[in-house]
Amino acid sequence: MSESPLDHDELVLRISRDLADSYDEELEMEIEDRHPIPGAPETTDAQEEREYRRHYFSQLFRLQAELVKLQDWVVASREKIVIVFEGRDAAGKGGAIKRITQRLNPRVCRVVALPAPNDRERTQWYFQRYVPHLPAAGEIVLFDRSWYNRAGVERVMGFCTPDEYEEFFRSVPEFERMLVRSGIRLLKYWFSITDEEQHVRFLGRIQDPLKQWTAITSSSAAAPPDRCSPTGCRRVRRTRCCCWRRGRTRRMARCRRRSSIPIPAPRI
Repeated sequence: MSESPLDHDELVLRISRDLADSYDEELEMEIEDRHPIPGAPETTDAQEEREYRRHYFSQLFRLQAELVKLQDWVVASREKIVIVFEGRDAAGKGGAIKRITQRLNPRVCRVVALPAPNDRERTQWYFQRYVPHLPAAGEIVLFDRSWYNRAGVERVMGFCTPDEYEEFFRSVPEFERMLVRSGIRLLKYWFSITDEEQHVRFLGRIQDPLKQWTAITSSSAAAPPDRCSPTGCRRVRRTRCCCWRRGRTRRMARCRRRSSIPIPAPRI
């Protein structure tokens, strides 16, 4: 990996902020004055950063309340929802998924993160291993990486042949149309970051003993388009992802106006 163009103090500061953001996941509103990395330089905008974090959490909690309403609506209307999360390593997929599922009932909303296929699964139809994890009525399934592994990780790492790669692009549109025709609402999100930001986050993983395991893992009208979240700020990406889901809920609600279940605020 090439050297980062950042100077040492700026690099330490950015890793420190990245770790602080990770700790927020558990500490919530318990904002600490100290830096997670001993010796990290103090900044003149520390108060501004704390205010920003307070604002972030107020928005996050509001959106999570709307997600609970969405969950109740899905159960009452017996909807089937699949949400696919794809993107670059360290782009924030896991953090967004954690924020979405944090307040939801795991019996209704579950996360699917499949390991590498075994020898038997490699001989199956490529999409076959994903089918058993699709939702029944009244369920939401979030795929932390999905069948698009073939177009990304498998292609880059040489885990599939050129013919298998080309066949995937011929098959995936029809596969997704089949899902939509079966009554599944399919949403797809792509998370992207710059090479520099990815480098900083990889260094942060090395520094954080709670995340070192992530540093060693491999990383048509009927077919819904991907949603792209290119911002480098994880907090903005998380809240933006929740907002996109709220907008989709507004369209879902048009045919369910007689339902007594509260519908999430459409403008959020």
